Amino acid sequence: MSNIADTIKNDVITAIKISGIVLDEIIAELHPRIGAIILKRWNFPADLQDVPLLYNQFDRSPAKADYSDLVMIATLQRVAGTDHPWAQMDWSTISAFERLGLDPEGSDDENLDAQMAAAMAMLQ
Repeated sequence: MSNIADTIKNDVITAIKISGIVLDEIIAELHPRIGAIILKRWNFPADLQDVPLLYNQFDRSPAKADYSDLVMIATLQRVAGTDHPWAQMDWSTISAFERLGLDPEGSDDENLDAQMAAAMAMLQ
């Protein structure tokens, strides 16, 4: 019986390897939901549990800054200067920058570090 399971598993792995692009799309689609489920099951604080679902909703506008805003901006900073689609967006339209008191036009690394530290302090 285990040989059948191994065969099926190997067929699935082979199919996934053949289409790395499809696998990347599946991961991109599922990782926010999986992340939120993990955080809830591991009893993370409520204000962190939805971060994986919200960090990529660039048009969200909560009343005040939250952890999703912080993760969103950190993620955008990570892809800045790359060919990632998020790096090509008009960041001036993303209100999370304003809620965190950050400049969407960018700044030098030292200034950004200070701005991110100030944004973290706002959330505590």
